[in-house]
Amino acid sequence: MKRLREQRCHNTAQLFHEVVAEHLIAYPPFFVALIIGADYKPDVLWGSPKDFIGVLVFVAFSFYVLAVYLTTLNEDQFKALHDCSGKPPCPKNISWGDLIALYYPNILVAISMFCCAIYFSIKTY
Repeated sequence: MKRLREQRCHNTAQLFHEVVAEHLIAYPPFFVALIIGADYKPDVLWGSPKDFIGVLVFVAFSFYVLAVYLTTLNEDQFKALHDCSGKPPCPKNISWGDLIALYYPNILVAISMFCCAIYFSIKTY
């Protein structure tokens, strides 16, 4: 509701961070669907992939909660980067290096979950 009443500085940067975090909620149900519906060959290294995917469900949900929490810190992080008055529009741009420093935890988690989803999708019969 807070976002409906007032605008915020650096909205595009914050929105991108929130989208990356919110997209992580797709992975727990996807991994549950793989456990329920997919058949796997036994793997020498992993044993049954379904056991590992079961752990991934918990990990994916934990990463989602962490990523959403990190997005709640956006405004404080932007204020720490430069003297932002907090009222839009902010005249100062944030450098790409600073944006990457803010985004990298969520982006790394998103890429790792995507790679796990692709890997276990390919390993089905």
